[in-house]
Amino acid sequence: MILFISVFSPYSSRIHLKDLSSLSSWLRRHCDKVAVAFSGGVDSTLLAYVANTVLDEVLAVTVRTEVHHPWEIEDAKRVARRIGFRHEVLSLKLLNEKNFVKNDSLRCYYCKKLMMKKVKEYVGDKGFEVIVDGTNADDMRLERPGIRALKEEGVLSPLAELGFTKVDIRKLAQSLGLPNWNKAPETCLATRIPEGTKITLKRLKRILKAEATVKEVMQLKLLRVRDLGDVAKIEVLKEDFDKFANVSLVEEVVSRLKALGFKHVFLDLSGYRGYTSLPIY
Repeated sequence: MILFISVFSPYSSRIHLKDLSSLSSWLRRHCDKVAVAFSGGVDSTLLAYVANTVLDEVLAVTVRTEVHHPWEIEDAKRVARRIGFRHEVLSLKLLNEKNFVKNDSLRCYYCKKLMMKKVKEYVGDKGFEVIVDGTNADDMRLERPGIRALKEEGVLSPLAELGFTKVDIRKLAQSLGLPNWNKAPETCLATRIPEGTKITLKRLKRILKAEATVKEVMQLKLLRVRDLGDVAKIEVLKEDFDKFANVSLVEEVVSRLKALGFKHVFLDLSGYRGYTSLPIY
């Protein structure tokens, strides 16, 4: 089966068909049907799209927990509907797990372990033996305890295995016309809480409200609000620093965050550095 590459993409001439061919070949070699751990981000979207193109049956599964933005779940649903693959959402109560809420250095391991167990049990009952996720080659260069959990649960990561970097994936997703090819990355709300500080529902709700407030007032695409107890530390892209020169908007942000219980509101002048983007044409 031939995968379509849009001739209108500025990256089309630089993308090799063998990149997609290697992924489709990997999928065909490993399974006839596959379950995709689907976050709705660009990595898992590309993987689900290609799998849906070359395999007999694909089931994308998203896990809803207390530490994920509600809009991320809705976004995953929209992407699945638009592209046209089967998609289901499971619910998991992470805050009932004491190893997770203590928030030590293995928090991501416990989270990923519980999520993949949930997915594995669910898709196994439906006859799916192979589960893949969107971990990429760049992820493998970082210290990510969650990757250990993936391996323990038998989840395969073809993008990482084939050497696809984040930039590779964004370029391919753009060339294929995937709706979220340049989507800003999102991480769970627990990453806003310092290691060793207990994760509570109250704190997660405060972070959620704080980020929604800053995004609305400052009209930002990407931000993080770190909950440091009395301090809210805001991280944004450096290109958005100029928005904080508007005193009235800054005062509104400070006032509304203090209403949530923060005593001090800081802007991190190092900026947010976790975003690998491509220019939008």
